[in-house]
Amino acid sequence: MRNILVVMIILASLVIFADPLADIIWMVGSEDSYLYLYGGTFFGLEYVRAFEVPVLPSDPFLHMTGCDVNFLKAIIRNESNFRVHATSPTGALGVGQIVRSTAKWLKVSNPYNPISSSFAICKYIKYLSRKFKDKTEILWAYHDGEGAVRKRGPSTVAKNYAKTVMHFYEEYKNARKWTWFKDRVLLKIRLDYFPVLSYDLRVGGAISLLGVVDLDGGYFLSDAEKGPFLKTYLRIFHDLALVFDVEDGKKYIGTSFWDINRGIEVIVGSGYGKARLQVGNFGMDLTRGRISIFYRKGL
Repeated sequence: MRNILVVMIILASLVIFADPLADIIWMVGSEDSYLYLYGGTFFGLEYVRAFEVPVLPSDPFLHMTGCDVNFLKAIIRNESNFRVHATSPTGALGVGQIVRSTAKWLKVSNPYNPISSSFAICKYIKYLSRKFKDKTEILWAYHDGEGAVRKRGPSTVAKNYAKTVMHFYEEYKNARKWTWFKDRVLLKIRLDYFPVLSYDLRVGGAISLLGVVDLDGGYFLSDAEKGPFLKTYLRIFHDLALVFDVEDGKKYIGTSFWDINRGIEVIVGSGYGKARLQVGNFGMDLTRGRISIFYRKGL
């Protein structure tokens, strides 16, 4: 029902704007790479490849939490493998895979920040340690929830989860290996062809700085002009950010509110604005009167 409503909104928007420059974008891919295919008033493609790279040693910050460092490492390894931008389909976020309700209870505004998330995991573990007697039971409650374990006992999935985490725990105790938080880097290559045989080639990428600042930029070359571009997301919360955009020597400012695969982004400045709306797999871009409709699959 929700997807049908989104399609109706998009079609209504097309009628309202009466813009002949409407383009369809089809996105296919997996978690770490995807391809955009464009068709309409211009044709093109964009290839994006995601990497997770070590950016910050985790041990010093985990020691500051006051919890058993090896136990925290084991949990984080199983939850996210230390990936700062890990996101599950159910909405669990960051290195600790904290859901919204738990983040609110633990007063974590940005679960993608690995330092805040690590302190939150420790706080939650300390809370559970007052309710359950050993690490295995704590892990059952961490996975299934305190109330569920008390009422029905641990699920089979929770038991297997606890076994895996305890295996990692013993491994870290014996090996004493340092671990690193890994953040996301994207490589992007985009080429557009327009009906008049003009072209626009963009090569660049995006990098996240500990889930607090996201930078997206590169260099473009077209038949008309060339130059660098840079887009900065300064995150207030994990899904709310201030946006600063510089392109073609023009400056823009706006805001972005994004929750996994739903959200809206509006940027204004230099005489015109840009907007993006997405609900589920369906979305719409509006830039200089051009409407682009996209369907995103498998990301």
